[in-house]
Amino acid sequence: MSISEEEIIRLLGSGNERDIHKGYKLLAKHYAQGLSYYIMKQLPDGSIKEVEDIRLESLTAFVMNVQKGKFRQEASIKTFLFRVAKNLCIQEFKNAKKIDLDTLMMQLLSENKDSQNSLDAKKILEQTMLKLTVKCQQLITAFYWRGWTHEEIGEELGKNSKAVKQQLYRCKEKLRELMGIKK
Repeated sequence: MSISEEEIIRLLGSGNERDIHKGYKLLAKHYAQGLSYYIMKQLPDGSIKEVEDIRLESLTAFVMNVQKGKFRQEASIKTFLFRVAKNLCIQEFKNAKKIDLDTLMMQLLSENKDSQNSLDAKKILEQTMLKLTVKCQQLITAFYWRGWTHEEIGEELGKNSKAVKQQLYRCKEKLRELMGIKK
């Protein structure tokens, strides 16, 4: 741990308002810019306000942990801040994704296959799909990737279209739940 980290922790944990202010300024000076850059990479479509909010929440979480004696110095300040920021970005992503699964799937299928955001989203979707049953994987793949209708899927599986529609609905609900998409 560098001297500046030890000094920041000492100042923030002192209980003296003036020292806390000085510690916060040092913390912001050393970590705010890198933290903002990291958050922008995590939320490429995020507004400047969202980035600033997450940066501020991350810095504040660190200060509160130091003041409560909960920062055990098992990791560096930078590691702590970036971990908090990552968790906040994930939460922001989940909160922002209040769209329905059908819309999300269509967006993924229509996006530029070479864009990094599209590749990341598809990778997350593929990993989440592996958590579903084989039957659900087959239904979702047939419906979204192959573009089959409920009737065509039913013919393939030897079921009527209504049964396929109900099963597909349950599978999509499970996928929504696993991806943290609110209905």
